[in-house]
Amino acid sequence: MLKRTRHRRFAVPVVLLLLLALVGLPAAYAQTTDSDGDGIPDADDNCVYTPNPGQADSNGNGFGDACDQPSSAYWPLGDGSGTTASDQADTNALTLRGGAAWAAPQGDFAGALQLSGSGAFADRANNVLSSGIPARSSSGPQQFTLMAWIRPDNLSVRNPILSKQGTSVSGNRRGFMLSAGTDEGTKKLYFEVFRGDGSGEGTAVESNVQLVAGQWQHVAVTYDYVGNGTSKIVLYIDGEVVGGTTSAVGPVQGNPQPLDLGRYFWNRTYQRYFGGLINEARILPVVLDAVGIRNFKAGPSIGDGGGNTGNVPPIASFTASPTSGAAPLTVNLDATASRDPDGQITGRRWDFGDGSPFEWGRTKSHVYSDVGTYVVTLRITDDDGAFTDTTQTIVVGSGGSVNQPPTASFTANPTSGSAPLAVSFNSSASSDVDGTIVSRSWSFGDGGTSTAVSPSYSYTTTGNYTATLTVTDDDGAKATASKVITVGSTPPPGGVGKEIKVFDWNWPVIEADRGFPKVEAVAKPSSRIFEMLAGSNGDWTSPVDYANGTLHMRVQVKSQPVSQPMQIQFCVWQWETPTSGWSTSRETCTPTANVQGVAGNQVTWSATIPNMWKKDGKPIVWKNPRTRYGIAIKNKNGVPVTDYNGFVLWAGEDPKKWYPLDARFTVVAVPKGATFSGWSNY
Repeated sequence: MLKRTRHRRFAVPVVLLLLLALVGLPAAYAQTTDSDGDGIPDADDNCVYTPNPGQADSNGNGFGDACDQPSSAYWPLGDGSGTTASDQADTNALTLRGGAAWAAPQGDFAGALQLSGSGAFADRANNVLSSGIPARSSSGPQQFTLMAWIRPDNLSVRNPILSKQGTSVSGNRRGFMLSAGTDEGTKKLYFEVFRGDGSGEGTAVESNVQLVAGQWQHVAVTYDYVGNGTSKIVLYIDGEVVGGTTSAVGPVQGNPQPLDLGRYFWNRTYQRYFGGLINEARILPVVLDAVGIRNFKAGPSIGDGGGNTGNVPPIASFTASPTSGAAPLTVNLDATASRDPDGQITGRRWDFGDGSPFEWGRTKSHVYSDVGTYVVTLRITDDDGAFTDTTQTIVVGSGGSVNQPPTASFTANPTSGSAPLAVSFNSSASSDVDGTIVSRSWSFGDGGTSTAVSPSYSYTTTGNYTATLTVTDDDGAKATASKVITVGSTPPPGGVGKEIKVFDWNWPVIEADRGFPKVEAVAKPSSRIFEMLAGSNGDWTSPVDYANGTLHMRVQVKSQPVSQPMQIQFCVWQWETPTSGWSTSRETCTPTANVQGVAGNQVTWSATIPNMWKKDGKPIVWKNPRTRYGIAIKNKNGVPVTDYNGFVLWAGEDPKKWYPLDARFTVVAVPKGATFSGWSNY
């Protein structure tokens, strides 16, 4: 059992208390705080928010009996050595994979799990928990709580914390994912429940405040099944409710898919990994309320991750509305989003930046009477005396009324057609209710620009372009409006297909790859070459709008300078509809070829997929959940490279010696009635 110790707070000298009182901070900010009124200070209480006067702790896990809850799984993640993470609630040990490592002790934590963000994770060895969700059968209550301490390195990408895939068998049982941050860069806590068959039916909820990279935070989610479409999800950050819904799908049931810590994968084509530290991960077969979440959060104390134990500074955050306007300007300030990861906020001090006295409180309203620029400073103090400042700028102008921003509006005619496409733009509908528009700036999406009121522009290359108008009024305020211009290619019958080079040499195909293309991309107007970003899978939007046709694909691969040859093949696969799914019957595979282990040795494969275009004449949009194509690398036995698990399946070949493969992928889209002219020799 991991030894859990409460964080001891040192006595504050009387002189310091007097000084704090002089500046308006609470004098007894932590030393005598007793949140549950049981006569035991929070600093020494094993149940901070639920009375437990006798401090009974029957199982010795550091949580008092009054607030303890039975867990389906509890991974302290302080093992410090070995390749498994022990479960102190049951027998659900996790297996460390992909380079997952043990980090040094973190404050009162005995250690933490260090994950790289690129292939490292841990999972349940035999997939299903021995008890509780997600092992719960359909006949049992469908409710659970997930929680963990996390310190993410980068929140601009998705960082899965706990996830379990759904399955299309046994009634399409749902899976779930709790993650920090998203690929869209929201930096928020995110929870999703989804169907196992990938039909798209699901519920996604994100927090209304952002997480902070490089800092410890306690995150949790509760799921309470009521009915399909009426279930309840609640998100917590540092013990505070930060989002939720009462219209979630359900139920979430046990299934044979893996339970992952630090990884999420879907159909082998989409994989994300947590980057940073994780500790105290827990699954409970009950729905905790906010008090229950806070009791678990208050259990251990953590350091700052730099070898320093003890208090973690609070997080200061506030909103200001409005941030500009004419004098006198009333600004409303709200510090509700501020929080303390390992304790409580005891002070919120406002400095309005105009020489007026400090004020304290969660929300404030302040009037700026004079023209000028002011910096509002919020100081958040926690129950250990640590404080953090954050600022926002307020601009107060002259005049009797606040400037109203302009409205940007324009027409474009036509908005679609064949290349070259001449488009007439007109912005005369743009307006400014309290002044005049003094300038217009156009960006046509392919590098072209204009400052005219009604410009004409010609698009010479097929693709989807976003034309954007920006207008500026006589007070400097701006507004924008955008429209998408679709430029297609319609060669006459008997013409040839357009070649689209998706990615060129020096594209690294790594071990985690299963399908291509790898990211949603926008066609470059000059060359039709698509940019593909390394390390992420995704979908491709086709700029070709043929009503029918055939898709030709070519894959070329260069061997690595290793002694071992490989018998491999490339399979082009098609996922046609949201319900059809992927299967080997939709693959077109090349013959097996022997790639010799000589640097630069080139082998080329090609394949054809017919009838790839919609009958309605609209362009195909390759987007989730299904309609797309890709390629898969397999061995001579039809086993994908990423399914490599030893020499048995690969008949003595070791694909790990070949990563990264150097590949080039080319596509030719041939419309109905046109001919395939062959591949370019480049």
